[in-house]
Formats: sequence, C-alpha cells, structure tokens
Amino acid sequence: MRLRLTIFLLFLTFSAGAQSVWTSRPASVDRARKDTIANPPLDTTVHLQFDRLSRHLGEMREDGSPVSGFFSFRNAGKAPVTVTLVSTSCSCLSAKVSGTAVAAGDSARISFTYNPKNHIGREVRRIYVRCGSANPAAILTVTADVVPGDIPPGYNVKMGDLVLRRSSVRFDTSENPVSAVERIPCLNIGDKALSISVLAGFCPDWLSFRTESAGKNAQAGSGTILPDTETDLVFTIRPSGLPSPHGKFPVIIEGLPGPPSARTVTIEW
Repeated sequence: MRLRLTIFLLFLTFSAGAQSVWTSRPASVDRARKDTIANPPLDTTVHLQFDRLSRHLGEMREDGSPVSGFFSFRNAGKAPVTVTLVSTSCSCLSAKVSGTAVAAGDSARISFTYNPKNHIGREVRRIYVRCGSANPAAILTVTADVVPGDIPPGYNVKMGDLVLRRSSVRFDTSENPVSAVERIPCLNIGDKALSISVLAGFCPDWLSFRTESAGKNAQAGSGTILPDTETDLVFTIRPSGLPSPHGKFPVIIEGLPGPPSARTVTIEW
C-alpha cells in the first residue's frame, strides 16, 4: 500500500513539474520567436546590392488609392542569381520582381503596391526576397503614416466626432519661465455640440486647459464645441511647477467616446 502511495505521489509531482514547464514559458522566448519571424537571418551567400533598403511613403488617407513604388538592385556577385520568391509581411502590401534570373553585374527591380484601406497609424511592412534559400537574401521595409479617411484634410487624429491636427504638444520652457501656451486646432465633424474637459486627476496645478472658438474664450478647464466649428484646444503650463526639467504627461479628454488611450493628448516639455 505504501509503495502504491509513493508511486502515486511521484506521478503527481512529475505531472505538476511537466505542466509548469509547458505553461510557464518565458515571455522573452515568444518575443524572440516573433522577432525571428519578422527579421529572419539573411542568406549571406547571395550578394544583392540595393539602392536603398527602406522607403517611406509619407502621409496618406485610409480611403486613398493604393501607392506603388520600387527598389532597384544589382547582382554584385560573380554568379547568376535566381529570385525564387518575393513575399511580404502583410496582404496590404504586394511585391514582385521584374526578372527572376539576374546575371552577374545586371540589375532588376522589386516593385510593390501598398493599400492603406483598414490600416490607420504608422505602418511598417516588410518585403522578403529569397533566392532559393529558406532565409531571405534581402529584407526591404515600406513605411507610411495613414490617417483616417473620414476626416477633413489637414487633420490627423480622430477622437469620436472631434478631429485634431495632432495629439501632442511640446513646450519650450526656456522662452518664458512664467507661462507657456500651446494650441491644437480641432474640428467638430458631428451634428451635436461637444462639451469637453480634462478628466479629473489628469490636470495638475501647473497645467490649465480651455477651448477657444471664433474669438470667444470658453471657461478655463472645459468648453463647448459647436458642430462644424473650428476650435483650439489651449494648454497652458507654469514651468516653475513642472515635476522635472524634461518629461511627458498624458491628458485624457473627457466628453468623448472611446477608451482613455483613444482620447489622450500628450504634454511634453
């Protein structure tokens, strides 16, 4: 009986240990695997010389037309090279090579087309060029800044029906040690007035907030923005009260839909 009990206890101990091995996988291992998938080691036996390894497409609207471009490269090796596969990190980016067989010293192009639909924010996509190996001979990067398509031109951030030109302000406290003011132009694109303020607890004593619309100053700390009306979000800081010489502070706007992260303005100094 004791022998059976001992064996049973050993089995439970082994099972618990095995389970902990499989379930307590370090997060660093997962991050390393993801990084290896996104940035696999290069095939150093192939010598493709590109004119550039990255292209920035600039700012574009989500509802805009797809944007095309290309990367030029030369076979800098002494033997012919065959491009066997050109793949991308996202279906929003397609790519192809102008000629699969590239003789030594000859040049070719990797053409690509990026579609911004359903992609908002800073986009970073990659093109993998393989020449018969599991590892790519080159990794090319395509970046773009995509703004929502349902906002007027010139505005880059959408917080419900309020659209802003930017979501951060940076103060130069060296110009005025007593008081410094920065503004963010915004527009109410909805059909109802918006009453906004700074969320309680996110407006320290060295910071004040108000709105200014059509030359009329709203009460400091809150304001009403009428439909189809351009307004300034006005932030004023008292440099002498700042907690440190340099830093950042998040200000959450109350009166707008969405999670706090979607209606936050960053104050920098």
